[in-house]
Amino acid sequence: MQLGDDITANELEQLAALGLGAHIACIIAGMNSNNALIRKGSQLWPQAQLFHHQGAQTWSRQVDASHPPPAQAPRPNRSAGDQNAADDANKRASGIVHTTFLRHAWGKDKFQKELQRLELEAETLIDKVANLDQKMRRAKRRGDAANALVAELYKKLGALGDSVEFEQWFDATVAKAEAPVAKHLRLELEKRREYIVTQQAKHQDNKNYSIRSPALRLRADGHPNALTNLNPAEHWTILVDETGQHFDQEVDALNESDKNVGKVVALALSEHCKLAALEPSFHATNESDARIEAVLRELTSQPVGIFGFSSQDRVSSRFSWLQQVDQLVRWVLRLLPLKTSAPTRVEFLIEQRGGWDSKVDWKIRTETILAELQQLIPERYARLALDIRFIDKNASPFNGYVDTVANCWGSAQPIKKKLLQHFALLDHCLLHPADDRAYERMLLSLEGGLALRPADWYQLLQEGGDDSEQAFTLLSGCIAQLGEKVRQQPRLWSAYLNEVQVQLRHKTYSLAGLMRTIAWLEAYKPQDANIPRLLQLQHKAACLAVYNHRGLCNPQMVAEAVTLANELIDEDAPQACEIILRAVVAATNAFDFSSMDDFVQQWLQLPIATLGLLNHAKLHSTRGQLLAFRGEFAQAVESFEQAIAVFTRLSDQELAAREIGQTRTYVLFARLNDPTTAFESFKKQLDQHLSSVFGCSPERIPSNIASSDSSMRYTQQLYLRALVRYPSEMAAERELYLNAQGRWQEGEDHPWPLILAYRAWLLAEAGNRPQASELLQQAIHLCDEIPHSTLKWIGCVLQALGSRLDIAAPYCEPLNGKMAELQRALPGAPHQALEKLLQGEASRPQLLKALKQCLPFNFH
Repeated sequence: MQLGDDITANELEQLAALGLGAHIACIIAGMNSNNALIRKGSQLWPQAQLFHHQGAQTWSRQVDASHPPPAQAPRPNRSAGDQNAADDANKRASGIVHTTFLRHAWGKDKFQKELQRLELEAETLIDKVANLDQKMRRAKRRGDAANALVAELYKKLGALGDSVEFEQWFDATVAKAEAPVAKHLRLELEKRREYIVTQQAKHQDNKNYSIRSPALRLRADGHPNALTNLNPAEHWTILVDETGQHFDQEVDALNESDKNVGKVVALALSEHCKLAALEPSFHATNESDARIEAVLRELTSQPVGIFGFSSQDRVSSRFSWLQQVDQLVRWVLRLLPLKTSAPTRVEFLIEQRGGWDSKVDWKIRTETILAELQQLIPERYARLALDIRFIDKNASPFNGYVDTVANCWGSAQPIKKKLLQHFALLDHCLLHPADDRAYERMLLSLEGGLALRPADWYQLLQEGGDDSEQAFTLLSGCIAQLGEKVRQQPRLWSAYLNEVQVQLRHKTYSLAGLMRTIAWLEAYKPQDANIPRLLQLQHKAACLAVYNHRGLCNPQMVAEAVTLANELIDEDAPQACEIILRAVVAATNAFDFSSMDDFVQQWLQLPIATLGLLNHAKLHSTRGQLLAFRGEFAQAVESFEQAIAVFTRLSDQELAAREIGQTRTYVLFARLNDPTTAFESFKKQLDQHLSSVFGCSPERIPSNIASSDSSMRYTQQLYLRALVRYPSEMAAERELYLNAQGRWQEGEDHPWPLILAYRAWLLAEAGNRPQASELLQQAIHLCDEIPHSTLKWIGCVLQALGSRLDIAAPYCEPLNGKMAELQRALPGAPHQALEKLLQGEASRPQLLKALKQCLPFNFH
């Protein structure tokens, strides 16, 4: 047996107690071996011969353990510098060995890159530290053993609980383990017990939890915590944290919501920040949902910046965590408001990970980043001082905030995602993974002065979502910079215009994307450049579609669109007809159900071959909707039936089935509104329609409806209307729907707010008022997101309805202010009917009547 530097007397005693050293024939001690350790070895194994290295290839042999070993030969003289170097090498080696043990104990597969780095670092010390290769092998072996035993510990603890039987197993296991392994097991058990207690308390706290804060409302310029919406400061502190395990190519095999997907997050604090400090023990994973909500509420109420991206974003580096942190630093510096008139200091405090700790020096990389930035935009970065360093988790009293954002973003728990959505952090501050590298090419284009390819420009504006429309995102500022460059390059602008026309011919566009691309071309067109009128017509159609989707009406836009459609009817009648159809919807959003009637009648007189079967059928359906909005339900049903008859003639059977299904829903909405409709007749038609839609028997309809997604949201709206309209006649269906509550889906598009409100009504009548309150407030918040809109009006009606049903909505904006705003924005809305709803009788028939007056036809 060899007595190494890292062996202790206790370990020798454990070996002897287990009988593992019974056949030891000799003990070998080195020059630096401790005399007490040598004595202990000799006492435990007196039969063994002791060989003690004396230096200069000289060994002493001792047989009698009662005598101490001879004095060691004097060591060769070393200078103070040599001794310091040797001490430093030994200290570094000890750290490498210990870290290697821990990484293997925690699961070597998660630390492959760090372990490779540790191996390389150890190789540089092999000639300076005795037996380092042996110590590394031992650390790996012990770490792997510890990892296996910890896994077994978790399994036993889960199966047996913290019982006497478990304690017996644990004590026996620790007694057999090597000292470092035993110590690791004790620490892991202590941490596991603390975790179990914390999780039990958290589970108890989370019972009956619901979000109670008001939903964060975006400002006109976007999210208040977007980096570009902050005021410039002379001193910024940027806290950086991460979530997930994989920051390399392995993320491609993971689902976007997988907790192992690596994400990096930055929190920007200026010197003026008044954020409340968190206690040092704060750790988001141990906190209750209510505490997490409070932290996010505090965070988003302060002028601090939040930014993050996922390793699944192809714009991000895909090599390692450190490389993505490096990219985060560069992106934050591109977005952060800086004072160019005064020196600015920016400090990045990055929570340490693995072997990357406060000992790592960022000086070289800091200088490189500064040089790159100053070369790109000298006037912006000329007076910037940059400091980057790693810190311990408890080094900043604000680290818990960035930890909370990272924890919620990486969590698979629905409530955590809901909280991020509630505070509007997703997509606005935390970037959604892009599908390609067009984003990156735009940044490179702006930085390098090169032209962005037309295909990349088109793709960015098609897929940019609301980002490019708001002045608060990474994309928006770059798109504006690009526009100013293109305005000075007529040939490039013409290339972009041609790209739009090519994509339109191939039908590769979204309505919102088309609206953005043409609006951008209009905003940044060079002098004397013009957009063709047919393209303008398509732009008007796209704008109307997007406005309609949001429940908005722009009378001037509607008038311009209708005029242009009539002028171009001979050039492209089907496209012009689409304008008329969308103009009708825009008018109904302003509660104008009559002014477009003549246009619809006029276009219905045109030959079917001129417009096409689909448009002709849609005109009949549109006329039916106008009649239903005016309360002329019998005539409305006639028009809907005429539309269905034309839809059946379409050669595309899938399209025909979809359009017929939607029109059947309109028929049922009309019958539901018609006071002359008999319940038995309506219920028979409803069951036939829904059985056809879901392909099931009537008995299965409630459960299928309850678990249906956004593709069936109008069908679910219709069904819930029926449950509320016929409480006794459909009592069994109502009970089945409520019993399927665990499978209820949610969304944000219309008519999800109505679905949530009707669920709240049913829950309140079933005695579950806390959840009813939560759902009603969620519905109102969704409606309030778009000011001056029909949706906002719907939200006011739902809030008034809730007050009459005694469903509390304490976190919603007061109704009086919203009603006053809509008096100006929607003068055609039935404001007197809303007053009656608030003041009239609260019986079910009267509430349903008032609801019908406030929200006619399928508005409710």
